[in-house]
Amino acid sequence: MDIDTTTKADLISALQNTALLCGLRTRALGLQRTHKSASAEVTTQHKATINAVTVRVNRLADADTYHRKLVGLQNNMRKLFETHTLPWDGAGGWRLLPNASFLKLAGLVNPLQKEIALCIEEYREKAPEIIAKARANLGDLALEIALPTVEELSTAYEARLEFGSIPDTKALKNLPPAITGKLAQHMQTRAQTAYDAALDDINNRMVKPLQHLIERLDAFEEREGREKMEGVRDLQGVFRDTTVSNITELADVLPTLNVLGDHNTTEAVNAVVELAGSITAESLRASRERRDAARAKAASILAGMGS
Repeated sequence: MDIDTTTKADLISALQNTALLCGLRTRALGLQRTHKSASAEVTTQHKATINAVTVRVNRLADADTYHRKLVGLQNNMRKLFETHTLPWDGAGGWRLLPNASFLKLAGLVNPLQKEIALCIEEYREKAPEIIAKARANLGDLALEIALPTVEELSTAYEARLEFGSIPDTKALKNLPPAITGKLAQHMQTRAQTAYDAALDDINNRMVKPLQHLIERLDAFEEREGREKMEGVRDLQGVFRDTTVSNITELADVLPTLNVLGDHNTTEAVNAVVELAGSITAESLRASRERRDAARAKAASILAGMGS
């Protein structure tokens, strides 16, 4: 469905047919605690104002290998989540997940969830050793700080996807007509605002990689010119593979994000997909003609987007 032909009244229905709400729920152990007596001692030693100094203690001092691994896995999961979803309305951490992206996101997230589960199991087994090491590392500071228990270490971490439905005006029942009308209008307005933000997000994702491609192509040609003139290898203006891979990865994700087939967004996305399929880092380094064509294509896409 092209959003150009969609009214506010049926926008919610159109979105319900093509997407759902998705949230990423994560938890992790809180490591930092305030050491009150140490804070007071430092305050007194330096003749500072009361509450001017706070001594924060890491409850897993130099014993946080598993914690850092788990948080890293959670962060990787969040990157995947944000890559394959679109902003919704900022409430409750919900984002818009296109139906077409559901299986792909699930396939990418599931291995991370399994790795998290295995890491937590190892964490539980080694918890007594980890707690003992943290206690030894903290010395006398451990007397005032409550170290985590084995149970706390093994239950403190979570990373899961949660799914919800896009609010439906049809669910407004048994209310006075005037109230129903106002609530329905409010829901429709929020849906329109969220959808507009989703389109902006798609467009914004394209801008930086395309601009970067143009900048790096220009820098690469300037480098080649300097090398020919000076006869020495120039380390400035290197054209890296990631300049192209950022665009090819974008082209792999964007088509499914345009859930209602907005016309202008479709044109820009199709152009990025076409560009991604026509370039490699190696071919751009080797051919001035290919660089000129890629630069012109990227500039044309940006111009069409008004960037």
